[in-house]
Amino acid sequence: MPIELDVRLDVREVERMLGGIGRRVVPKATRSTLNKAARSVQAEAVRLIAKDVGVTQKTIREHLLLKRATLRTLYSSIETKPGQRRISVTRLKPRQTRKGVTYRTQGKRRLIPGAFIATMPQGGRIVVKRKGRQRLPIIKLRTVTITRVFIKQAIKRAMHKVADERWSKVWPNEVRYFMRRELEH
Repeated sequence: MPIELDVRLDVREVERMLGGIGRRVVPKATRSTLNKAARSVQAEAVRLIAKDVGVTQKTIREHLLLKRATLRTLYSSIETKPGQRRISVTRLKPRQTRKGVTYRTQGKRRLIPGAFIATMPQGGRIVVKRKGRQRLPIIKLRTVTITRVFIKQAIKRAMHKVADERWSKVWPNEVRYFMRRELEH
């Protein structure tokens, strides 16, 4: 599910001001600015989502996909990767207690009654809970998906703010840069 950050710009006015050189400069500057703004927005999203969920930023980065703008498609987006599953409780610093397993999320420790930390034959640890009173079956416990956190309004607002700020800073510099390069050749 992509987040739509709509930054519109009337490039016709800029192209008219620059004359014939504008037709070559403006698309390149737009592409470059879109990609730089998208990287900044992705970094902010990763930071906010990791803080909200309580996992490392690396874990969040693995779940996000940045589609870069090209000269043909002057559009960039940040999406959650398709088919992503929920984050395992194992990544949320679980602790075994008498009552079950506690894990840390959103700055608080939460309890899952009756759960336990199992060591797998390969040596990995997972948090599981029995389905009934019998020994088996057991189910691996997971928390929220990145997509659910990604679409929260507070995170969306912060991402839009970063996109607007970054666009207004970078766009004039990119136009100047590509103009200089075009004039040198």
